[in-house]
Amino acid sequence: MKSKPIGTISGWNYSPGGHVMQTTYPADGSIALFIEDVQGIREATATVCLKDLDLKPEPNHVFLKSWSENTGLVEALVEANIVKLTGKKIRVSAFAEAIEAELMV
Repeated sequence: MKSKPIGTISGWNYSPGGHVMQTTYPADGSIALFIEDVQGIREATATVCLKDLDLKPEPNHVFLKSWSENTGLVEALVEANIVKLTGKKIRVSAFAEAIEAELMV
């Protein structure tokens, strides 16, 4: 699937007005979200594919990265009404959790 813009975020660590792009992970077909700057350069990947853990999000849901380089990104996506958190967290390593969210756009 070719990526498509689904919204804009602000108040995050990278370029202001980052575009949220949607595509799918080839490994399992789940939704992938990433952030591009105004020049179309990818700055961050907001989601993670957990196929290696035999996990796939429900339809129209995603697993968001919440660790180090993505600090603040989950909150920015929520504030922009792009996702709504479900409250479910998945431990992906000793130091990292993915957060499940429903795609709202």
